[in-house]
Amino acid sequence: MVNFKRLLGNKKPNHPNQDEHDYVLNSIFKDLIHQLKSYKPNYELSSKLKIFEKYSTEEKLSHFPSLYLDIEDFLLMQKEYSSKSKQDFREVFLMEYPRIKDYYELYAIFLPYEIQKVALSRLFLKKSLAGAKSLLGNFKDPYLIKAESQLGRPFPVDKYSTQVEINQVGKEIFDYSSTLQEKLSESLGKNAMLSIYNNAYNKHFNSYYLLEAFTALIHLIPEDLLKVEDANMPSKGQMHKLLKAQIIKLEEINLKLSEEILERKQVQKELEKNERLYSAVLHNSLNANIIIDQEGEIVRWNIKAEQLFGDQENLYRMLPKVFTIPLKKTMGGTTLKEIKQLTSKTFDFSMAVDGVATHFQLKISPIFVDDEILFYCIASPLEEEGSS
Repeated sequence: MVNFKRLLGNKKPNHPNQDEHDYVLNSIFKDLIHQLKSYKPNYELSSKLKIFEKYSTEEKLSHFPSLYLDIEDFLLMQKEYSSKSKQDFREVFLMEYPRIKDYYELYAIFLPYEIQKVALSRLFLKKSLAGAKSLLGNFKDPYLIKAESQLGRPFPVDKYSTQVEINQVGKEIFDYSSTLQEKLSESLGKNAMLSIYNNAYNKHFNSYYLLEAFTALIHLIPEDLLKVEDANMPSKGQMHKLLKAQIIKLEEINLKLSEEILERKQVQKELEKNERLYSAVLHNSLNANIIIDQEGEIVRWNIKAEQLFGDQENLYRMLPKVFTIPLKKTMGGTTLKEIKQLTSKTFDFSMAVDGVATHFQLKISPIFVDDEILFYCIASPLEEEGSS
């Protein structure tokens, strides 16, 4: 089952308004035109530039990825740009125009290759779902309603994501597409579903076919559609190259997963060994050993402590208030420095043991476990003066 929350993000998008779209897109467009000024673009590119200026804001958003890639391709063929790679060109461009991140369909071009594959796959599914809605009208199927809502949310993968996380999201997108195809076939029929996917593919192709990561969405296309003769479909050579790259990547992931599993097993063995050692030391100690939190609640104790204090759950309630009040103040120190100073102190208290007043010394050491502070307490009896 698809995990929508993880796959598609759980935050509401913060869309720029139309005026902002116009301003940012026009600024980027003017910069690209300026870089083209010293050259003579071919007829096809020149036509695209003239048409683009006449587009509405919505049309500009739709056509910008294709136009940018055409301009990028043209400029990198020029002598002055020959020393730059596509990645260099994009990194500089993104630094000059960080607002590109607000335009998801354009920003997909600037993502690292592995993330870009997943981003393009997700964009393709959004186009497929939009095509379905144009035929069905407002969705009645709860799955399609939820899908439309989730696909409108921010992309959950970024440059800080691990390869395992990226591949997991890619796998979930594949599962999602398979379910979507089934739903569309049930509600509209198989031919209509294939038509929706074909139209979405052609739109996607027109925007992103110059990207190497484009062929990664081949596994989302219905199998029957791949059998149809279509000039826009990836060639056998492209598919072979993609499959070979995916096999290599899967082998790398399997190797990493095997190494991680081995490391975890070794860590688990060490933890189990340390736990046995810790338990042996704690329970065989001649003194009363207790682990408490900052509220005095007992997390763990040994048999000696249980015999001494009886069936209690809070250390502060076991001891005289005249002793616990200053102790609580010390253990609740406001700084780490104050808390760590506990190790250099000892606390003396008295309590009745078998009807006889007995004096004890308490030593406390703080233990830092993740974001929590615990305290390891050792209560040992004090020898009376003059005893041998």
